[in-house]
Amino acid sequence: MKCRTQSVNRFLLENPSTYVAFRESTMSETDFIREIAYGMGCGLLLDANNVFVSAANPGFSAIDYVAHFPLFRVGVSRSRVRGFGRNKACPPAMRFDAQQSGEP
Repeated sequence: MKCRTQSVNRFLLENPSTYVAFRESTMSETDFIREIAYGMGCGLLLDANNVFVSAANPGFSAIDYVAHFPLFRVGVSRSRVRGFGRNKACPPAMRFDAQQSGEP
């Protein structure tokens, strides 16, 4: 069932902050997001900070991520001033979404 038939408001799925790449993945994150949005009939919220965090950790291009993102489904685009943080218990290059890292 399409999610838009259940609500007056348009449902938007936000791209996540990811921290690792899975060796066994059979599709890219952007392809996965596209399939979920298509199957649910919902829009997407493109969080620019999440794009940066997701690209920086496994080492791929944020520009390539956005180029492959299903932009035609984006209902809102936003960037958070908080940005990303680091955790001393993790490798120095690892970045975390500051909203999720517990930083003030």
